[in-house]
Amino acid sequence: MNAENTDYGKLGVLVIDDDKPIRSLIKMTLMRTGVNDIELASNGQEALNQVNSANRLAAPFDVIVCDWDMPVMNGITFIEKYREISQKSTLIMLTARTDTSDFSQAKRLGVDYFFMKPLEGDMLRIRLKGAMDSALDKK
Repeated sequence: MNAENTDYGKLGVLVIDDDKPIRSLIKMTLMRTGVNDIELASNGQEALNQVNSANRLAAPFDVIVCDWDMPVMNGITFIEKYREISQKSTLIMLTARTDTSDFSQAKRLGVDYFFMKPLEGDMLRIRLKGAMDSALDKK
């Protein structure tokens, strides 16, 4: 499949999920839409270290895709700590949760999009493209 939008190649994306097949699915979907700069993390602490490294290199992530439930540091704690150091990235929260109070908490922390699990290929691609278009508008 050819890249659908060459501008997506300008974006840096961080994918955080403790489930390796989900990380792989998201990475493959991003690559198929034209994103080249993709970093992966298996938990929030690992991701926070990558965010700090990227910021030191003046190459912050444009889009962050973050699972809610993970070991070591969950997605909400990651988002809280991330928002203390940056407001720039478009944030996507992956979740199987359905409680509206959970969504309200995440929204207050600045989550831009919610993707419900289980993830499905075509819908994932469409939703990622929408989030990446938003990130391009911020650049």
